[in-house]
Amino acid sequence: MTGSPPDDYDIDALSTIQRWLPQSTVDALVWDVFTDGGGTNVLAISVIPPLTWRGDPNFLPALLETLTESDTEVVLPGMFKVVIPRGLILFAQSTGDGFIVTTSSTPGVAMRYLEELSAESSPQTVWTSGMCLYIDPDTETLPYAPFPKDIVVPCEGAHNAEVVLSRQIGTDLAKYDADAITYERNYECDKAYSDVFGSQREHTPTLITYMPDEDEWNRGDRYLACVVELRDTNGPQLFTGPMADRSDLAWNPDSGACLDSSFAPQVIDCAIRHGSQFIGDVTVDAQRWPSDFFAVFTAACQDLLGEFLSNGPATVDVFASGLGPFAFEQGDRTVRCYAFALVDGQVVDVAGSFDGVWRVIDGTGIAA
Repeated sequence: MTGSPPDDYDIDALSTIQRWLPQSTVDALVWDVFTDGGGTNVLAISVIPPLTWRGDPNFLPALLETLTESDTEVVLPGMFKVVIPRGLILFAQSTGDGFIVTTSSTPGVAMRYLEELSAESSPQTVWTSGMCLYIDPDTETLPYAPFPKDIVVPCEGAHNAEVVLSRQIGTDLAKYDADAITYERNYECDKAYSDVFGSQREHTPTLITYMPDEDEWNRGDRYLACVVELRDTNGPQLFTGPMADRSDLAWNPDSGACLDSSFAPQVIDCAIRHGSQFIGDVTVDAQRWPSDFFAVFTAACQDLLGEFLSNGPATVDVFASGLGPFAFEQGDRTVRCYAFALVDGQVVDVAGSFDGVWRVIDGTGIAA
């Protein structure tokens, strides 16, 4: 298809779509008009959403269904058809970092444009090892996928996240295998973290890992990215220079230490409102990395909880952290155990220590 000036249909459709899309879902919008071999125009609109939603495979269909108040029609894998006010028929498809919407007075032409675009698309360019990132803590969080370049900043300047590893993943797989890719992601990111800082269990940087979902895999993406940030009770910390140069990253809390609802590795007074409590370390009895590692590690912490817990006004459960596949393969079998309270299946804040007198703080809670 070739570029073309907009006709009356294109101008009217562009105006309608711009009014229809909430501004809160649009960081950037550009458009163009193309003409097929038969002389039919296609209006193509490229939309970049706010950082938090970029790369999320559920964002586009959820947005379309919310705006149309009806189910979207999946016409091809990853491509959706919707009808919006004034009867405009739109086709939409994710690009990884955003999405493209097309429309035409001949709907089939708009659909074919996206098909041709998909056939020509290449894997997304991702962050590379050693990059530093700045995310506005008041308005954004790290994106769903490691694509956006507009948050990459010089490491000698202020930033709040760093990429410790970026490479391809699953290159030996003939087809998408979520279990195999997940293990490789967790192993490689645990190793990269250990190489830079030491054990995850004993250091404060929070590890965020990225791998492609099945739609991205089918599009050709094979990214693996491992990102670290430093969190306190106010959120991600801002700092300058390489994180590894800091001397304050050790994390060895005493049993009974309390943490706020963000689960940041920062001890607070148990007498004030908090979300969880460190109850100690436990050794996992496993010779091989468990396929259901989360359940196995949690079960080990349940035994420790029984020894620690004093009866109280709500159910108390546990979660385990601090042990990744790389450390496990090196012989480590220790996990850290944290307790939290539940009311009607919702995580709630408490005051007091779980091994003494404690009470639930009113609040809506979050799903466990």
